[in-house]
Amino acid sequence: MKVRTGKSLESLKGVKLSDDSLALEHRLDISASIYKRMKELGLNQKELARKLGMNEAQVSRIIRGKQNLTIASLAKIENALDFALDGGFRYRGEGKVFLSMVYERNTAPSSWDRPNTWSDSTACSNEPIPVLEVVA
Repeated sequence: MKVRTGKSLESLKGVKLSDDSLALEHRLDISASIYKRMKELGLNQKELARKLGMNEAQVSRIIRGKQNLTIASLAKIENALDFALDGGFRYRGEGKVFLSMVYERNTAPSSWDRPNTWSDSTACSNEPIPVLEVVA
């Protein structure tokens, strides 16, 4: 397994992990999240195993990062612990982040034709309010 080493975060930027090492990092991230959520809820391994319909040994392997989980298992864990594990598995893109305007009912009032025309009084009107959406 390749270990990330370096004196700064910048020096670690270009390090590419093997498939096995990257999978291990993901399993450890997931197991840490599960363990933290269990503690927040005051659950032990036996109680979580019961909620998941698994045996304690399986839950132990999950918490230690030794279990290769399926998407179905991840969904089951998310439901049992009432939380989401999606934060680490979303593609963010390498380019710049752009903001786009999304209008309710896809209609923009003429007063919003230019970004510098927004005002507090517009926000208090009955017109649809623009929403900023991050687009990768």
